[in-house]
Amino acid sequence: MARRPQRLRSAPGPPPGAARRTARPLPAGLRAGDGVFETLRTFGGRPFLLERHLARLREGSRALGLAPVPSVAALRRACEEALSEAGGTGSSSEWIVRPMVYAAEGGPRLEVEVEPLRSAPGRRGGGLVVGVASYPHPGAYLTPRRTSAPVKWLARGPLAHALREARANGWDEALLEGPDGELVEGTRSNLLAVVNGRLVAPGAESHALPGITREVVLEDARRLGIAIEEHAVGRVELRAASELCVTSSLLGVAPISRLVGRRWAPLPQGPTLVAELSRRYDARTRGRGHASAGRASR
Repeated sequence: MARRPQRLRSAPGPPPGAARRTARPLPAGLRAGDGVFETLRTFGGRPFLLERHLARLREGSRALGLAPVPSVAALRRACEEALSEAGGTGSSSEWIVRPMVYAAEGGPRLEVEVEPLRSAPGRRGGGLVVGVASYPHPGAYLTPRRTSAPVKWLARGPLAHALREARANGWDEALLEGPDGELVEGTRSNLLAVVNGRLVAPGAESHALPGITREVVLEDARRLGIAIEEHAVGRVELRAASELCVTSSLLGVAPISRLVGRRWAPLPQGPTLVAELSRRYDARTRGRGHASAGRASR
């Protein structure tokens, strides 16, 4: 049975090069990354699209055989308690919420990490500077056996290193490529490309994590009558793309203004599809779209 949820507490790290001793060993699942997690943020102090994130967390837990899978009620209560303990409920501050389920002795453990959202990541005003990572995309390794879609593993080693590499290069994000040079997804985001009026959206068929923000953005695109193709973005399609953007809970819908490592440049034009999708997504966060903040159902 899952243990009582609790908010993770962080302590100052050791100075560079120093050894760090722990009073007790980390749970094996947390140490090995044998678990799943979600990242979401609040708007007006309320977790946005919480129910969708919790549904995916439960699906991932089930795919990894972490039984019994925590109930939606237990997961929701854990997130609400963690936010309340942090002082986030009803406050003017915004927060990042990370519920996680991982293997532990006696059964899976549920914990929730909460931290302040200090600023909107990335250069949203002028678009993001994105590069192609030196790491290849992990591909099928992200998809557990007998399942059809990747899960959001706690084990983030190569993706975390690729993001650190991106930041060292002055990029906002890094995209990972497949075996034939096709672009699959970012280290913490999904990729969308506008190609000849249609939307190319790499997903589970390319072993890209089907993101929650990606999901609601594609819903809006369908309402606009936009044709959607779900596959990785090949080199020819990339050169033909008029717009690129990435989506995530923390970035929202973020246009890419520069892509390092590929021949691509956004086409100068008036009102764009990415701008419209971003506007609609922002309306959702304010509770004026097709899915409201907080307990939006899947």
